[in-house]
Amino acid sequence: MKAKKKMYKEDIVDNLMKQKVLNGRVFDYEIISKPGMCTIVDALEIQSQTHLFTNHTHVLHEQQVRDFYYNFEFTEDGSINIRVGDRILYLNKERLGEVLNVPREGIRSLIGKFCSKGFPKECGKLTKLNCVGISKKLLKGYYQLLFEFVNKVLLPRSEKRTIASATDLFVMEALNTF
Repeated sequence: MKAKKKMYKEDIVDNLMKQKVLNGRVFDYEIISKPGMCTIVDALEIQSQTHLFTNHTHVLHEQQVRDFYYNFEFTEDGSINIRVGDRILYLNKERLGEVLNVPREGIRSLIGKFCSKGFPKECGKLTKLNCVGISKKLLKGYYQLLFEFVNKVLLPRSEKRTIASATDLFVMEALNTF
């Protein structure tokens, strides 16, 4: 069984080694000058993605990139060990958060949080609202939009939601005060 698993892993690595990396190219650089591209170019400028078209430098260390992806090892504590050449990188949650500039706490840290007592009254059309289970129809227009943003972008769920949970209200209040 172990020999079969080893062979299977070697086949995967061999297959990956044969694949070509695109040398960092994402788009055809000449597409910007083609007719009808003005709105897309404007959208790319707004999103700060014009470098995908205008940066003509191709610096990619193909073998090192492959080594980086082949040698990922996840540990039980959630950290990552990576071997690239003769170097070993150890990235835990804190360090990875610093490198990626992403907060260390995730969605799980929101569970059990509640909004302030006055927030349901502020966002609702009615004066007597609880902090949990406010229907979207009972929210003022701005807060309905905020609920949709939280529901579809920040905390997406598989089912359709029309009732704001305590977590939704907590995130909505945080966004509102931001």
